[in-house]
Amino acid sequence: MRIVSKFHDYYDTARGFYSQEPLYVRDTEELQFENKDQLKLIPERILQLKKILDSAPGSGDTEYDGIYGPPRSNRGSDTQKFLIGFCGKIYIGYRVRLTGGPERPGFWSIVHCYGLPKLLKEFPGSHKDSDKRLLKSWDEFVGNNKALLETRNTDFFVEEGVPIFAILPHSWGRGDTVYSRNPMLKDWGFQTQWDPYSAFQEIEMFVGGVLSNVDKGKDLVRTDKAVAEAAGFDDWSFRKNAADSKKPRRRGRG
Repeated sequence: MRIVSKFHDYYDTARGFYSQEPLYVRDTEELQFENKDQLKLIPERILQLKKILDSAPGSGDTEYDGIYGPPRSNRGSDTQKFLIGFCGKIYIGYRVRLTGGPERPGFWSIVHCYGLPKLLKEFPGSHKDSDKRLLKSWDEFVGNNKALLETRNTDFFVEEGVPIFAILPHSWGRGDTVYSRNPMLKDWGFQTQWDPYSAFQEIEMFVGGVLSNVDKGKDLVRTDKAVAEAAGFDDWSFRKNAADSKKPRRRGRG
């Protein structure tokens, strides 16, 4: 698979081990849910996914029913939910920002946990009963959305014509959220779910199979220029060199 993109993701390192087909033009786009004009451009299926993400446990603001209230380590912390759609599967994750605490003021780091059980294991709360209630709520959430979270569902991806999309928090403390097409997965710790080679191969099969006949997706539009680049041609191909051309002529050619 050949990737045409303005950024490098963690799975790009596997490109040298596979073929140059299909072509994946990894254009990115972000639309903000809180912006009325941009909200109109977000597909209905994605709006439904946003509601499901909002219903995931861990959004409370008290010490007993949420993950925002108590510090979940010996340092202060903030937590945000996010959703990644990857090649037919949906992943719910939690982004945790840890501050340096009194010993390291102004310092902070980011940790990504996929699934609430992983979050509670990494950052147990100060009240065990609270964590038990959260785990029970998570089990109920997964049970209510089992078809979405535990089975392969390509409808969202085919409608948008992309192998990857996400619903992500835009910033800390503001509560705004964006819908992102073809996001950079390494920024969201996705390498803990798929290693670079498996991720690349999965995208390659998904683009070349499920999305091969999708015309809507901006990332899969095979323009003449993109096809030519994939074949190894550049802007000088098929041109006659002018007398003052800066590109050197090959010997034996006029």
